[in-house]
Amino acid sequence: MQAFDKLEKTNLSLTKTIIMPIVSKYSNERVEKIIQDLLDVLVNEEATPDLALMCLGNAVTNVIGQVPESKRAAVVDNFTRVLKQMV
Repeated sequence: MQAFDKLEKTNLSLTKTIIMPIVSKYSNERVEKIIQDLLDVLVNEEATPDLALMCLGNAVTNVIGQVPESKRAAVVDNFTRVLKQMV
């Protein structure tokens, strides 16, 4: 069973829509596989929506911490803009 189906059954609703840049150096298949793997972990851990968001938020913070300091603000602005568009 796909993670999205399980997430819906555990009341963790996430959108299946993926917003990608018009041109990406990563294939849609690779992006979708990584997303599926992340969602599978949340399902396997039976993460509630608040726990899932806390874990994903901490992961995002960790990734942003790896971006050169001079570019972090722009990355955060872009990320939050796209996140707001999805809501």
